[in-house]
Amino acid sequence: PRRRTGAYFVDVASFEAVALPLLSPSSSVDVYCVDEIGRMELHSDLFRAAILRLLHGGHRIVGALAAPIYGHRVPLVDEVAARSDVAVVPLKASSRAAAAERMWGVVEASMGAP
Repeated sequence: PRRRTGAYFVDVASFEAVALPLLSPSSSVDVYCVDEIGRMELHSDLFRAAILRLLHGGHRIVGALAAPIYGHRVPLVDEVAARSDVAVVPLKASSRAAAAERMWGVVEASMGAP
């Protein structure tokens, strides 16, 4: 089914067919890259479960968290951001380069890099 978020539609079945196999816990994956945990993605309960399974399993994830819009918060985003094992790096166009460096440093530190 297609679900609507603002002006956009999400084909949940197609999204799940692409995303979920890539979010299966694996010892051969060092870091999972998730484009965004946001409103459109959360039309999929299976996506939500996959993200939480990775986090609860101690797997590293680099990705974007949806920002609140017009005061509307995304509960899963708040839950992820509040975790003690999550580093949130604010991202704006004006600070993109510095944010990228900081994110890379967080990933390296989590992997025990010097």
